[in-house]
Amino acid sequence: MQLLVQHFLTKVAKSTNRSLPTLHQDAWAKLHSYSWPGNVWELQNVIGRAALLCRGPLITAADIEFDERASSDGEVANSFRRAINTALQSGQTNLVSRLHDILNQELLLLTLTTCAGDQQKAERILGVPLNSLLPHDPGRPDAGDKNEKPRQRSPLRFQTEALLLIHNNPEWTVEEYAEKLGCSKATLYRYEAIKRALQARGGGR
Repeated sequence: MQLLVQHFLTKVAKSTNRSLPTLHQDAWAKLHSYSWPGNVWELQNVIGRAALLCRGPLITAADIEFDERASSDGEVANSFRRAINTALQSGQTNLVSRLHDILNQELLLLTLTTCAGDQQKAERILGVPLNSLLPHDPGRPDAGDKNEKPRQRSPLRFQTEALLLIHNNPEWTVEEYAEKLGCSKATLYRYEAIKRALQARGGGR
């Protein structure tokens, strides 16, 4: 890191016709304590900004400002890389489709959980209709299902309620989910997103 910082400071000094600044010990400590999710590009931006902000030839910790948005984007990118590497090492095929489905399901579930089930708020955060994140709708429960209890509920609302119920009560059995939702076990497994959620928490009982 020291060589990179020196390189970036030299570039800034030349481009601004200023004397080459140095870093105070507390500034070095602040740089070393940071995780640098944005990698070398973020380091260059931070050093360049600090060189312009500092008063005099010494850069202090107060002059070191991290780009929170870049940091957040970098952390997200790193998480994606880890997930992709795990998928690549799994030996599975059709990864684009698999990862796409997993991403959509997790976006839907975690956002709805964060929003306490408020679908309108979740759509504002995600920027897309919630039903665009759901797998193809297999249709409403069959009228012939003996255990079905009729409810005026859209497929989207049904899947939303089911996903939240599974997330908040992972220890429940499939029978308990079905009873709470007023449907049959077969109906739960008819929806791909719900089926995957049940399998992920060890469902099937």
